[in-house]
Amino acid sequence: MGNQNDVVFCLQTNPPYAIFGHSMGALVAYEMCVQIEARSKSDDWAWAKPQALYVSGMRAPSLCGPVHDPDVENPTLSDLDGSDFWAAFERRYGANPDINKSPEIKAAILPKLRRDFAMMETYDASGFAEYKLNTRTCVIRAAGDDRTPQALTDAWHEHVAPGHVVQTPVFKGVSPTNEASGTYWGTPHRIVLDYPDEILAFLKRDLPPLFKIALLPSESNDPRVNDKEMLKELEMMYGDFTAWDLDYPPPDVGVP
Repeated sequence: MGNQNDVVFCLQTNPPYAIFGHSMGALVAYEMCVQIEARSKSDDWAWAKPQALYVSGMRAPSLCGPVHDPDVENPTLSDLDGSDFWAAFERRYGANPDINKSPEIKAAILPKLRRDFAMMETYDASGFAEYKLNTRTCVIRAAGDDRTPQALTDAWHEHVAPGHVVQTPVFKGVSPTNEASGTYWGTPHRIVLDYPDEILAFLKRDLPPLFKIALLPSESNDPRVNDKEMLKELEMMYGDFTAWDLDYPPPDVGVP
């Protein structure tokens, strides 16, 4: 969302929406969807459930962690440092020339990347073993992406209620334009960056109602959400919704 007014607008109008996450973001999207489903059972929760969850470029949550990582040479990156980290990182995701030409940038982002990998490598979905999402879930992957072989994405069925998982067509891997340029440095895992138009076209075909709603207030200056009294009322109902502290695991999802 763009700003606080967008939050108010959604709380007031409950427009249809979907959740999309790529790579690590797919796990964030999954967790968010679980949270929303759990809270939708409460009488004081007014936000509608998403019409769909799109998970792109990510193994099923139950197959996260080093044991199931396709990178058998370096299943963990969080414990690597310096040249060893970058060698393993570039083998997985490609060597970004903009990063490589600046030692200062590499030094600055290394701790952040290692923390991200630590979260991925220690992610444990066992607490949700008994819970099945009741949201339509579309699994997106790219041809040739060795981070998401089909055997590891098929297991999304374990996390979703029967009949709610949709396996999307496999998108092309590296685009011919990039491959022919001679300067392309990425891998098929970059599908959302290499094929944004194709991904958007697929989403429009898959869930057309989402593309018929009005722009958010931050884009359209919708006057309905500029009422300060309404903002105060919503804050009284929901608290400081710009800094919600979500419980983990979420309530009422069968977690022991």
